[in-house]
Amino acid sequence: MKKILFIILICLSGMPAILSQEFLLHDKTYTWHADDDVCGGYSYWYDHGNAPTMNWTYPYDYQNGLFYYYFEIINQPSSAPFQLNFCIWADRSTDGTTWQESCGYRSSVLAGPGSSAQFSSPVLPAWNGGIDWTDLSKLWRYGIPLWVNGHNMGNGPFCTDNPEEWANQALYFPLVLRVVVVAVASGHNFSGWSNYLGGCSTPAQPGAISGNANPTQGASETYSISAVSGATSYTWTLPSGWTGTSTTSSITTTVGSNSGTIYVTANNGCGASTARSLAVTVGVGCTPTQLPTPTYGINYSYERTDKAVPATDEYSYSSNMSGAVSGTGSYLYLTPGTDVYFRTKASGDCYLASNIQHLVVPARTAVTPAYTINYVNERTNENVSTTVAYSTSPSYTSPVNGTGAPVTLTPGQDLYFWVKETASSFASLTQHLTVPARPSTPAFTINYQTESTATAVPTDCEYANNAGMTSAVSGTGSTIPLTPGSTLYFRKKATSSQFVSAVQTLVIPVRPATPAYTVNYSIEHTAESIPVTVEYSASADMSAPNVGSGSTLGLVPGTDLYFRVKYTPSSFASSVFLLSVDQRPVLTTAATDTVNAGFTAAIDFHQSVTGFAADDIEVTNATVTHTGGLNIKIDPVATGDVTVKVVANAVSPGNFASDVFKTYYKVLTSSGPGIERPVGSLLVYPSPFDHVLYLDITRDITLPVDLKILNGSGAAVIHKILVSSKSALEMEDVPAGLYILKAIDADGKEISCKVIKQ
Repeated sequence: MKKILFIILICLSGMPAILSQEFLLHDKTYTWHADDDVCGGYSYWYDHGNAPTMNWTYPYDYQNGLFYYYFEIINQPSSAPFQLNFCIWADRSTDGTTWQESCGYRSSVLAGPGSSAQFSSPVLPAWNGGIDWTDLSKLWRYGIPLWVNGHNMGNGPFCTDNPEEWANQALYFPLVLRVVVVAVASGHNFSGWSNYLGGCSTPAQPGAISGNANPTQGASETYSISAVSGATSYTWTLPSGWTGTSTTSSITTTVGSNSGTIYVTANNGCGASTARSLAVTVGVGCTPTQLPTPTYGINYSYERTDKAVPATDEYSYSSNMSGAVSGTGSYLYLTPGTDVYFRTKASGDCYLASNIQHLVVPARTAVTPAYTINYVNERTNENVSTTVAYSTSPSYTSPVNGTGAPVTLTPGQDLYFWVKETASSFASLTQHLTVPARPSTPAFTINYQTESTATAVPTDCEYANNAGMTSAVSGTGSTIPLTPGSTLYFRKKATSSQFVSAVQTLVIPVRPATPAYTVNYSIEHTAESIPVTVEYSASADMSAPNVGSGSTLGLVPGTDLYFRVKYTPSSFASSVFLLSVDQRPVLTTAATDTVNAGFTAAIDFHQSVTGFAADDIEVTNATVTHTGGLNIKIDPVATGDVTVKVVANAVSPGNFASDVFKTYYKVLTSSGPGIERPVGSLLVYPSPFDHVLYLDITRDITLPVDLKILNGSGAAVIHKILVSSKSALEMEDVPAGLYILKAIDADGKEISCKVIKQ
């Protein structure tokens, strides 16, 4: 076991020799005044009693042991009930942030003079985790709080949770009481109150002394001393050294020296009365005897003598006993390599000083350990022998023995190594192995635009796709690509002088949902609005993108577009959506810009379609016949322009409107054999028509025009004079059927055509 670093400063006089696993912490009879402390209801003290060390966890564990208490009320102004308990405080912080406190259970009820409580209790954490049991040198104070009706007695909110009780302080103070506290280590039994409660009161100053002032040489003489204030007389005999100690009313011993001082004392260490001196003349009635030579040994574990040095012995570091120091009833701590000399002191004229004991204190012989760190495997490079112990505390608490294998290290937790003591040698000096903390954990972030780490991954870092860092890859000094929806783990690598860092978990978000758009063939736009969070491009690589405006987007037939949700500082761009934009249908015909008869045409939709019919073709001045497949026949109605167009959404799955095919239909007339002449034209549309029939007068027709519309019987259903080149005829009341339009212009030219009312 490692040497104890603390020296016992205070010992209570008169304390009997108790087992080392328990010690008397406090024994005092005193008067407690209400104004002894700012809080009033607390009584404190500051010495550590007979504590063997300031580490109360090793070699004996008092932290988890029991504390035995004896509270006796000697005087109280009333018989009002109250309770006491015991606390230890280790910080004076009044704001509560670092205040450390450990307390025992409360006593049974005490009420008035003569009441007492005798019990045991653990001392448990009460504030900020409790005190540091490994180092009681950090102590602020010990004390006993007084409890009334379940509340600490105190004169203000800081001192109690019920300051109103303080108004009744006169019921309790001044309070005369005896307090005894004994600490017993965990796993050990209390030796018993008979070792501590021997009665305790400070004797009064001796009064009159009676007896033979000139005793006969060698005679047994008795002296009587009366206490003050009429106290009972006691009989005392002068022992050797003239200091009297009595537990009975009369003791007789043989006179052994010429003069001395008489004290009234008690065995329980409560103190002595004021001294009275008595000088006598007496011969020496004994044969001087040399006292036995002391026999001190070495406790190599604690680096001290194997037993306490009483006041009757003295010691020196010189063989001639120069500068000798009397024992104090405590162990003497030894310095390896420095011998000590002991002897028992002379006692009067009858007992001579003993011979000198030379206690040879060997120097430390063990070599101080010198372990080093294996940063990669996080252990010592060297095996730690079974002769070596180590601890995480500079106070050597909870030591662990080596096993002959390397010791696992915790980054940031220093270790202290020493070669253990033996039955005949001290422990070595201690090696303080400074164990550095781990380096800072990497903190890589995401560049959502480049879809990589925002910064380069240096070569002293590594990364993996699992938290165990198996198959880790070292950085190259460049950024690394990231996969949306995955997780990467980063850490700094271990080196010959640095531990591996903690692992950074970089959660890489998934991409946002891919947008999806459709075509409105009628308006030649997207069917949906394109928000500003979406960008589009004519290139699959999204080069030179444009940004949505919140409205539908105009489309160019035959030009595909690519869409994606834009990246942001906190999210990736989505995957790319391809909007296939079909070409316009193409109308193929052998007709030229002028025809004199009906003609055929084929429609190319550039894809497989269904649902094609004649009414999918829009014409003017003509009729349409579906001749099968995607083929049609156009029959002009009258001389003039004829237009043909495939309407939008004519087929499934949809299509744009085609370009308009336009030709001029002319009727052949003659003014002589083989001679043709053109005439003016009347453009009539639509055909078939429903309610309204539109007429456009073109070429060289001279207004006004006399127009008649004849039914199949030749009767005129409409007769109008047209004075404008464009007219609209209301035909709602005209029955469905085939009609002949005949028009004569101002020059007498005649024009005719057929129309159909549906």
